[in-house]
Amino acid sequence: MPVFALGSYFSPRQRAALWKPEFHFNTENAQSLLAKQFDSAEGSYLDKTLYTDLHTYLPGDLLVKADRMTMAASLEGRSPFLDHELVEWSARCRTISS
Repeated sequence: MPVFALGSYFSPRQRAALWKPEFHFNTENAQSLLAKQFDSAEGSYLDKTLYTDLHTYLPGDLLVKADRMTMAASLEGRSPFLDHELVEWSARCRTISS
């Protein structure tokens, strides 16, 4: 799927070359996990992409980094637009307008 190709600047072969042989990482595993999440979603291509990001990239990467950086600066970061009720409401609005 093209959406997965946008998640990296490197080709699968280049990503594999970044790992030491004793820590070999199978890049196909990551792609298959994303594909499984993408395929489990319903709706348009955009809906599936947003669903995949919401369940993989945000909690596994972006929110973790934001939390660590704000804690390092003795701040408490908030993500008010990720409140589950607001996200569900906005998804319904998008569905109605489509």
